[in-house]
Amino acid sequence: HSAQAPVAVSALQLRPASTHLPLRCTEQMSARMVSADGGTTDVTSAVEWSTAADSVVTVNEAGQINAKGPGSVVVRATNAGAEAGALVTVGELKGIDDPDVNDGLQLRDVIKDGAPDDPISLAQGEGRRLIAIGIFKAADLAERDVSDCLDWESEHPTVAAVNQNGVITALGSSGETTTVSAEYSDDSLN
Repeated sequence: HSAQAPVAVSALQLRPASTHLPLRCTEQMSARMVSADGGTTDVTSAVEWSTAADSVVTVNEAGQINAKGPGSVVVRATNAGAEAGALVTVGELKGIDDPDVNDGLQLRDVIKDGAPDDPISLAQGEGRRLIAIGIFKAADLAERDVSDCLDWESEHPTVAAVNQNGVITALGSSGETTTVSAEYSDDSLN
């Protein structure tokens, strides 16, 4: 009889394992090595990220994916001989130009945890974040935060400014008002 030492087997896992992204949106992928005993190690920054279709999705060295065009593609990560893939589907936000769908895009107040039905009052220099929730066609009416995919605008930027993440900052004097809006447009893709 011969004795054999146990061999530690590792597998690479990606999170999310699959995802749906609207055009222009980004998502952070993570990678972890799972050992035979169930232990995990984050290797997101150590893996080599790739995609076969840069026209659909790009991925940077940190694992951030960016939706460029409609379609589906597998984003791959490799590390120490292990490889894993995650399916990424890119499509449009449902309801933006579809009269049969209500509330294709909803703005929500982070503080109130709901729609900002009442005007938001802010003191000069104070900030508040709005998030935009989109209803995604390819995911069967799934909702997701699409704040980073939108073009944000303040009607009167000297009263309140809004950045590209939906953070409003009051700049004007007490009693001044403005309207903040967010718009999804896939025709401004670079």
